[in-house]
Amino acid sequence: MKKLLVLACLATLCATAQAQQDYKRRFNTNANVPDDTPWEESSYDMPAFPGNDGFIGLDVPLAAGYRYQLEEKSLSITPDGVLHYVLKVTSPKGAENISVEGLHCARKHVRSYAFGDTVNKRWILSMNSQWRDWNPFDKVKVTLRDTVCDIGVPPRDAEDFAMRLKKAAPRQ
Repeated sequence: MKKLLVLACLATLCATAQAQQDYKRRFNTNANVPDDTPWEESSYDMPAFPGNDGFIGLDVPLAAGYRYQLEEKSLSITPDGVLHYVLKVTSPKGAENISVEGLHCARKHVRSYAFGDTVNKRWILSMNSQWRDWNPFDKVKVTLRDTVCDIGVPPRDAEDFAMRLKKAAPRQ
């Protein structure tokens, strides 16, 4: 009886090992291994300082009268998957803040490259231009992320980027 039980266990063990080998041959079991290579940002040239036209509205909830807009011709996606854009924020009294920013959907990071000098129409490079994690309380970045990052997947190109923004733009 013991010999029969040992024989049955041995047969089951062999069948399991064979099934595991068959599984490895049919399916790529390395698909979920994270990439160990460090991420490097692609080069990026600052866009020209924006004019007054060509902006797409961003519908930010609870914005208290502030208007948020992205310049359409500044929208770009570099090969590393970073979305670049010019953001214009207009206060209820008409004051404007303009910035060049980057958003990385897959890594869930944001970066401010430069801020606009609206008097001299030039960019002032950010003194702290580091990639940082998304802040879940930053309504603008959360809205932008939810609008253009489809489950962590960036738009295919600048046209897709603009289409996603226009589709979610506030009604005038």
